[in-house]
Amino acid sequence: MNPLATYLCQVILVSGLCYGYYGVALRGGRFHRWNRVYLLAATALSLVIPLVRWSWFFPGPASGGALAVVQLKVFTFRAGAAAPSTGHWLTWLWGAYGLVAAGIVARSIAAIISIRSLIRRGVVETRDGYRMVLTDGATGPFSFFHYVFWGGGPRPEDPAAAPMLRHEIVHARQGHSVDKLCMEAAIALVWVNPFFY
Repeated sequence: MNPLATYLCQVILVSGLCYGYYGVALRGGRFHRWNRVYLLAATALSLVIPLVRWSWFFPGPASGGALAVVQLKVFTFRAGAAAPSTGHWLTWLWGAYGLVAAGIVARSIAAIISIRSLIRRGVVETRDGYRMVLTDGATGPFSFFHYVFWGGGPRPEDPAAAPMLRHEIVHARQGHSVDKLCMEAAIALVWVNPFFY
């Protein structure tokens, strides 16, 4: 099997195990910060663990002490290398994979540009620890970094809107946008992994 395909399969397997544990043991728990840390760590481990070759699982020369050696696998890409014996379809397959990944990155960049446009067009009010962006469209409520966007529906001062506003303020103050950007990057790298979604 192609080393890159093997890596992708291993990422899916490790993330499936990590997120399976989350679903059984942690989901719905009251420790939201720890759940958040676990999910980000599980994503990072899913990407890193398949790159590590754990040599202590393989018999080696006997020595006086136990020694575990961790080596990272290396992928080598050469320009102008001969096509594999499987033909050009593998090249097309990885090209298509790269195009989808580039499309995901482009979608993320377009979303950030759209958010910056909302900030420029909206009314920005500095509040306690965040900035409220009042828009005239039906966007929101949502947050992005220290901005809370509010458009359409009840006004933020309306008592009925208080739970939504508190929710978005927590997202803004705790930096959940960093989490979302990290997950977007992971999805762009391994978009075939259903667990990252």
